[in-house]
Amino acid sequence: MFDTKQGGYFYSRTKDILEFVGVAASTTVNNRENYIWDNSVVKNAAGEYVTNTQYQNRPLLLLYICKCKTCISRLSKSRIYKLREIALGYNMPQKWFKGTFIGSGNISVFGNNLFIWTNKGNDYVDPEVNSGGASNEQGFDFSARPSVKNYGFKVGLTF
Repeated sequence: MFDTKQGGYFYSRTKDILEFVGVAASTTVNNRENYIWDNSVVKNAAGEYVTNTQYQNRPLLLLYICKCKTCISRLSKSRIYKLREIALGYNMPQKWFKGTFIGSGNISVFGNNLFIWTNKGNDYVDPEVNSGGASNEQGFDFSARPSVKNYGFKVGLTF
């Protein structure tokens, strides 16, 4: 079973915390060394905007000082593609059970939540997580547990 959901907005506290403490991949730009921000400009003495060749970004300070600007990226449009379930089964031939007390049999293997594809840049969480407990709330991730992948097999017999 494959499904998709598109549209709506999603807030991820998990992304916020990982960036704040500096363990998210987005915090490793330029090996956490100071650098000049690409395509940045500064205002010169004449009041004109010119290419920045002098002022460097301090990545670790950016996490703490510009907190208000990072919250915009935490609220993003949601797009999800999921492989919810895949199963492969085999019905055993009736002749295998001839002369026994077993009427029929089958065996199958399955997997749930095997793959998820989300918006580019969302390496943090499944947008369908529910931080509100037993409710229909969606779109608010406040450090919720990740979706669980399940694998298994089933043997079915009728008597």
